[in-house]
Formats: sequence, structure tokens, C-alpha cells
Amino acid sequence: MATKKKASRKGKKLQRRAREPESVALMLAVAAKDGQDAACKRFGVAGRTLRRYKQRVDSGDWPEVAELLQSMRQEAAERCKDLLTEAYEVSLRRVIELAPQSDIGQAIKAAEMCGNMKLTKDALGGEPDSGIGSGSPA
Repeated sequence: MATKKKASRKGKKLQRRAREPESVALMLAVAAKDGQDAACKRFGVAGRTLRRYKQRVDSGDWPEVAELLQSMRQEAAERCKDLLTEAYEVSLRRVIELAPQSDIGQAIKAAEMCGNMKLTKDALGGEPDSGIGSGSPA
């Protein structure tokens, strides 16, 4: 009876697939937005891999990815700010148009919603006194 020898992994390194910083940044951005499970499914990586990538970025060991993530966040904030500015202007014009025709409760509620949109836009980097909402509508 011959016994089979088990293949030893001792001394052998696992073959790891190197990832481009751009793809890692995209994976981490998707994970932050949609959740780790969604990112793992979309990119075909394990959750453990994603956690390791995040740990490397958070600890400062991967500055290229950290810079890419920061620029992705800034671009997303700019897009949101632009959309919020447009929505705020349209909403404010509509409130002013409808205010004389509607009851005071509805007008106050609509004005509060416009104010919340403006606060959000300002928090995303808009200029607080950009002229939007000050004075009469254009």
C-alpha cells in the first residue's frame, strides 16, 4: 500500500494579482456607495480583499489610491452641487409662483424644502451667498 504524499505549500508564495490603483479606487468607491457585497459581486473580489485594500488606503500605505478616491469624491460632490443648485432655483421659482394661490402651510413646507436643499448645496462646497434665492427670481 503506497501512501500519497501531500503537496507541501511550504516555501511557495501565493500568486497574487496586482491591481491598478484606478480599479482599486473604483472598487472602494462602489463599496462606500453601494455596500461591500455589491462591490464584491460587481468586481469579482472577496470581501476580505476589499477590506485589505481599504485598510492599506486608510493606513497611508497606498497614497495613489487615496488621491484617486479623494478626486472621485470631489467630482461626485460637484455633480451633486450642480444638480442641487438647479433644483433649488426651480423649486424656489415654483414656490414664489404658487404662494399667492396656496395656503400658508403648503408654502411654508415648500420654502423649508428649498432651504434644506440650499443648506445641502452649501455643505457640498457651494458659495453660501451665491445670489441664489436672494432677491427676486430671474
